[in-house]
Amino acid sequence: MANPATNEMKIPQAARRLRLTAVTVLALGAALSVFFWRARNGYERRELDAALSAESDSLAAAVSREVETFASVLTSMRQLHTLSAHITDEDFREFVTKGLAHPTAVLHAFGFAQNITAADRAQIEADSGPRALHIIERDGRGGFRAAGARTQYFPLTYQFPDEGIGVSNGFDLATSPLVAAAVERMSLAGGLAICGPEWGPQGRDYLALAPIIYVMTGKDGRPTGGYLTGFVAGLFRPPSILAPALKLAEGRGLKLSLVDHPPAGKPQMADENGARMQERPLEVLGQIWTLRFVAEPKFTGHYLTAQPQLLLTGGLAFTCLFALQLFMLGRHAASVENEVRLRTAELRAANEALEKSMAERRRLEQEVLDISTQEQQRVGRDLHDSLGQKLTGAAYLSRALSDELAGAPQGAAAAKINGILKDATAQARRIARGLSPIDLSEGGLADALRRLAEETSQVFNISCLFHGDSAPVLGGGTTASNLYQIAQEAVNNAVRHGAAKEITILLEGTAGRAGDDQKSGIGTAKNGELVIEDNGRGLPPNATQGDGMGLRIMRYRASLIGGELKIERGRDGGTTVVCRFPI
Repeated sequence: MANPATNEMKIPQAARRLRLTAVTVLALGAALSVFFWRARNGYERRELDAALSAESDSLAAAVSREVETFASVLTSMRQLHTLSAHITDEDFREFVTKGLAHPTAVLHAFGFAQNITAADRAQIEADSGPRALHIIERDGRGGFRAAGARTQYFPLTYQFPDEGIGVSNGFDLATSPLVAAAVERMSLAGGLAICGPEWGPQGRDYLALAPIIYVMTGKDGRPTGGYLTGFVAGLFRPPSILAPALKLAEGRGLKLSLVDHPPAGKPQMADENGARMQERPLEVLGQIWTLRFVAEPKFTGHYLTAQPQLLLTGGLAFTCLFALQLFMLGRHAASVENEVRLRTAELRAANEALEKSMAERRRLEQEVLDISTQEQQRVGRDLHDSLGQKLTGAAYLSRALSDELAGAPQGAAAAKINGILKDATAQARRIARGLSPIDLSEGGLADALRRLAEETSQVFNISCLFHGDSAPVLGGGTTASNLYQIAQEAVNNAVRHGAAKEITILLEGTAGRAGDDQKSGIGTAKNGELVIEDNGRGLPPNATQGDGMGLRIMRYRASLIGGELKIERGRDGGTTVVCRFPI
């Protein structure tokens, strides 16, 4: 019997396939879940970037228009420089207050700076009238002092409102390195310039400069050159420039900022917090600044949904559940197959034990049958040798007595006794032949069947013929004895149950009928066939199934000699019994 512990350690083929399928499903499901998650996430981010790009372009255009408006207003102030030189400060202030409300709102504060040489400085500072101006500079301690000797100055000569730019009139703006650099750029390019908030004492507002250039013309009226006579200074405040766009950006869920350096070489797609971001270059008074747009949750919520995460989570969950189910099925299949293997081994062992038991039973039955046959033969020999001899002697004596008493009154009784003894002697011989029908010293099975046919004809007064011209030679033994018993049972059934009037017994050796031999499992080389046919009523419809004791005994005897027994109803009535057996 198989060892259960050994069976449980083995993984059956079906369970191994299920486990391999589970691993494959797990890997494939995880890969597909990640693929769809990345695909959907990428699609939503592309949609977000496209929408952010469109909004950024729109807002950048609005900011650019505000910058252009500031530059235009600052440039237009250059025309007031000539007017401010011919009227008093009070008149000029009134003119600005009443006539330039919009430009001053855009610029917040503005003023004029004049290009003054060292020679002009002494004359300006000597003037004691309303145009008197003392050029000053920072003293490094938070105060001011008279400007040091230099070849060129750019003092602030007028500003609106008072102290609006953050310094007093007369302050030399060129003392700031940032302003000096901006003035240099204006001189070379002739365009606007801007300084960082570090130029002034407060370090808060940018300073925008628009050059005032004196153009020289020739006799023909064409310009022949020019030089920088000064510039218009105005405060540039990014929050004010961004205010209109900021209002729009806040309504759309965007955060807007402006920084005073150009964008990085590689476009940034996210800020330090991981939010989606886009940058746009913006020209601000001759410099390239960066306009930065950051998408806030309000904006990204319209495009970044929970669907990618749901796809990933749902796909992984379904994959894990399905793979787990396959694993459980594999485990169950392994358990079932191990149980089947165990039960199969137990059934095989039980079958082997049963076969041994059946073989032992057949051996015992054969032994019992052999003993019964031997006892029958012994009784038959005793009847033939002992009782038969004595009956024969008694018959001879009774015949002699009958002859002596012929004519006497006792003669009829003596003759009757002699007839009875003759019948008893014949009956004893028939019984002896039935109990021991095969005599090894004589013709064996063929002679026994021939005598059976003759005695059946004599006893029952019917036609019973034996044909055995090609009969195999079978002497005494198990095969011959069982075949004779089968024939005897078939003949008795035909006479007693079938009321047959004609019976034929056929014994022959066969080498044909290959199909029948293959079906029965008997080889075609040396086979024998015993056939008993009759013309009686035939067997009942269910009799061929072997319900009767006689039929079961006939089949059992056929199986003992390795043969096959068939019982069929004849076409014209009667019964045919065929026993095919190996020789």
